Order: sequence, then C-alpha cells, then structure tokens
Amino acid sequence: MFSEVFLADMARFSDNFQAKSAGFSFFELIVVIVLLGILTAIAVPRVMDSSAQERAASDKLKAHLRFAQMQALNSDDSWGIESDSGSYFLYKVKDIGKKAQIPGEQEDVVSFPSVIDPYPEFSISFDGWGRPYNVPDPSNSNPIHAAEIIVIVSGSIEIEIFPETGFIP
Repeated sequence: MFSEVFLADMARFSDNFQAKSAGFSFFELIVVIVLLGILTAIAVPRVMDSSAQERAASDKLKAHLRFAQMQALNSDDSWGIESDSGSYFLYKVKDIGKKAQIPGEQEDVVSFPSVIDPYPEFSISFDGWGRPYNVPDPSNSNPIHAAEIIVIVSGSIEIEIFPETGFIP
C-alpha cells in the first residue's frame, strides 16, 4: 500500500517536473546572449592587445637588470645582461661567455615574446658599486655618463638606466 502511494506521488512529481523544465524561456536565452556579448567585448581586446605583452616583457627585463645590479653590489663582482636578436641572458663578467641562471626562469636564455623586437641589441653590465656600463666587461672602461635607453618595440616602451646610480624606474 505504501509503495503504491509512493509510486503514484513520484509519478505525479515527475510529470510536473518534466512539464515545467521542458526548455529555456525566451527571456533566459536573451539574458545569456547579452552576458556573452558583454564578456566578449571585455575579453577580446585584452587578449588581442600586444601592448600588454610589451609591458610585461619590459617589466620582466627591468627586474632582471635590477637583479644583475644587485648581484654586482652583493658580490663585489661585475654582472651584466646581454641581448642578441630576440633574447637576453645574465652573465658574471669573470665568467664571460658563460650564461648564469636567472631566478624564476626555466632556461638561462630568456626569449622575448614574438611581438617584441628590442632595439638596439644591448649589453649592460654593473660594477661592484652598481654603476652601469654599456659594454660586456666594465673593467677597462668608464661608466655611462648619460642615461642608457633600451627601446622595446619601435619606441612604444623605453627602459631607462640612469648613470652613476644605475637606477631603473
């Protein structure tokens, strides 16, 4: 008896549930389409914006230049970063030609994203006082006397290294 009543109630509940949830209303579809449109309008420009990649690469290079300067200050040895086409690496001047590992990077050579073309190719080294030089080995040269500029992507972003202090804003 109980099972017959239970089954009858389940059948009635099931019929009501199926009748009410047969599909989406027109209003629900319009709301979902509008929300997708808003999300697309916000997300697509950010994904397609190469200037965000440029800024990120610029900030990363600044951090690595500061790391080279900090290594020079802490070890009283000269450290530097040298760029070739599309990538750069950290080196200790005593071991010139041998690339040092940059913390947080998988490889000892850091590649720029494909949208970035640094100009000019550069070599920046720092002596034990943290002063910047625009040569791979600062031992036989003078520190820079004017701000050194590294241009990222045809002038849209510049990295400036100040003389004497090596300050990188």
